[in-house]
Amino acid sequence: MITEYSPAQVIHKLLLDAELISDPRQKTDWAGFIGSMPDGDNTPDSAIAVYDTAGIKDGRFMRTGETVIHPGINIRVRAVGYPDSRKKAAELFNFLDGVDDVVVEFDVDSSFKVVSFSHTSDITSLGEQETRNRHSFTLNGIITIEAL
Repeated sequence: MITEYSPAQVIHKLLLDAELISDPRQKTDWAGFIGSMPDGDNTPDSAIAVYDTAGIKDGRFMRTGETVIHPGINIRVRAVGYPDSRKKAAELFNFLDGVDDVVVEFDVDSSFKVVSFSHTSDITSLGEQETRNRHSFTLNGIITIEAL
């Protein structure tokens, strides 16, 4: 299923609607980004980025011939200090683990149902940024998603 919204955009909106991330323009903690994590002194220390990654082909429907693909998602969490970054990564991990048929709406004509999120990795440390004491963690998964 190819739509104008990528799976990373859908998961970003899901996290925004659940108030687990914030709009970066508001300059609050846990700013959420799509496809990149801004770096530098004038960027938020507590930030999250959602990336599209390789999915998994899971066969096809015999009647229609439609291929079933579960898109891949990578989420990177960054914060000053190891404990805060790890805690937020665990919060996202646990939230996504409970996703079950959640509808995400962009506008009247663009809605998606996130049927499930399946982790393909545990929470993994990416280490510390040398200059800012920012620690990063990542988690990976695949999603089952339907356009409504």
